[in-house]
Amino acid sequence: MAEPILETVPVRPDPPPKPGYPPGMWLLAGLAGLVVGALAIGGAWLATGTTARPDTRPIPALTQVGQFEPYDRVLAGQNPRITRVIENERKAAQENTKRLSESHGGAAALYAHLADDGISSQLMVQIYRDQTANPPFVPFGDSTQQTIQQHGDVSCVLIGDLTRAARCTRSSETLTVEITPAGVVAQNPAEVSGLVDEIWEKVS
Repeated sequence: MAEPILETVPVRPDPPPKPGYPPGMWLLAGLAGLVVGALAIGGAWLATGTTARPDTRPIPALTQVGQFEPYDRVLAGQNPRITRVIENERKAAQENTKRLSESHGGAAALYAHLADDGISSQLMVQIYRDQTANPPFVPFGDSTQQTIQQHGDVSCVLIGDLTRAARCTRSSETLTVEITPAGVVAQNPAEVSGLVDEIWEKVS
């Protein structure tokens, strides 16, 4: 029997290695990049002061500001039978105080609704141990419709005919007092500013 003929297949040599990282180094390089990025983000997070603790020193209740008293007390003096309305007012003040504190990272806060004897003037007061923009932001537009008026350390946003105060604010790095007036008192920004200063002295 004739022997089978075996063909010899030439073997090609392996190509020379490409320059660069050895196998596995790309994965290590990627992991190193993630670590560096995480450290950079962590450093920025610390630099922004997000670890600072909120100022939780209690803010005393407002029992009298000028001629104004707590709204629930004024209602009780006029008609003690409307107990449900009075209780709702007290509950709203408590809930608003809680929400105001939460909106400033847990800083001490107080929300108060005050009124004069005839309820012809009312004040919505916000106090919190944190800062806010001062003077407050006023959108660009017709300056005859809205502007800012300064009264010492208090900035008042005036609207309408520029004689009515929409809100008056005093703020530092550690405390903000803001009043939103309603009724007759809103027509006197200087008076509202004085009430802001009075509250400031009581709680600072």
